[in-house]
Amino acid sequence: MKKQNWIEITAIQLGGAICLPVILVGFQLGRDLGIGMGLGCLFVANLFLFLLSLVGAHLASSGERSTLETVELFFGKKGKSFFALLMIGSLLVWFAIQAQMASSDLYLVVQQLGIGANRELLCFGVTLLMVIIPLFGFEAIAKVADFTVPFMLAAICFSALFHMVQGQTMEVCPSAALTTMNFCLVVAANICAVCDMPTFFRHAKNLVHAQKAAVATFLIGIPAVEAIGLCIGSFSQGKGFLEALCPSGDSVFRACFALFIFLAAFTNNNGNFYSAKVSLDGFEGLNPKARKPILATLALLCSSAPIFEHFTSVVCFFGLFWVSMGVVILSAYLMERYRGKSQAAKVHCWIAFLAGLFCGLICSFFREEMAMMCGLFVTTVLFFVLEKIAAVKEVQNVDLTI
Repeated sequence: MKKQNWIEITAIQLGGAICLPVILVGFQLGRDLGIGMGLGCLFVANLFLFLLSLVGAHLASSGERSTLETVELFFGKKGKSFFALLMIGSLLVWFAIQAQMASSDLYLVVQQLGIGANRELLCFGVTLLMVIIPLFGFEAIAKVADFTVPFMLAAICFSALFHMVQGQTMEVCPSAALTTMNFCLVVAANICAVCDMPTFFRHAKNLVHAQKAAVATFLIGIPAVEAIGLCIGSFSQGKGFLEALCPSGDSVFRACFALFIFLAAFTNNNGNFYSAKVSLDGFEGLNPKARKPILATLALLCSSAPIFEHFTSVVCFFGLFWVSMGVVILSAYLMERYRGKSQAAKVHCWIAFLAGLFCGLICSFFREEMAMMCGLFVTTVLFFVLEKIAAVKEVQNVDLTI
């Protein structure tokens, strides 16, 4: 594959970032924290992601390894399969959230038109349609859907401007716990993109282009999309997400807007479905012919679960896995980069990852907003402790040999 400049890489990254769940993240911040605190939280969270992405850019441009190959280097074949499973789970959750949002919006339109419909059945039908079209390759519909994404973005920008002109910011006094939870939500929603950087950024022309793409993606592009949602959440006077997105109550306008949302969700889900299918390459013993039916079944099952209603908890749960594994990969690479060779064996990577994951899960039962931070801290500290112990033992073995 030919080498790409930073604009091409950024376009690919932002193509996946311009989606309803990322806008929903910003909306959540605006509703919970208000415009001032929300922007501050958004900046700090994305700055943290950007710093991680700089390490990811170095890692990606240092070789031609994909993300799965990089994971196998530090975690072995079992780690590669686990990472593939985690990627599939995250993509299917993203798929389900967008399918549920599209079907919920269609349900609101149907209700407004006075047509009786079952909400669960409508969600099943929308999900089934989103699964069938990629399976059978209806390219004409896919091309039409691709053109709707810019229109949807323009419509949502108009919605944000409408609420900013017509509405007023809500008076909120966020607690420290709520602020921390929203910080973790922003990190959890985007940490997967950082962890998956080798797959895309390895095609950068050089390190400079990879770093520019990281700046454009994690410091400008994604925060800009989230900021649109933040403005809507801050100025919409407590309305629900789907209700706040459409600034007009007119039935025709509402129906057109719902169609835009459906087609945009379909476009992004088409990519999610394809990425999940590619991630199944991590399971070498699985029959290639069985992959699409398995994914279709899992997508339908995920879409029947109330994921949209528990958006923050579900995203932060997966974020804990991504943070714990991602920190180990980036830390192990840093050791190789600055010391010539990482002293930690694959078992040390597993110990640090599982310890951070376990502590984070335990913490979630008592302080949910601190779970991901706890996992991040334990994983990082334990990995470097194991690294130091391994280095000391190596020095001692050298002295004994002499």
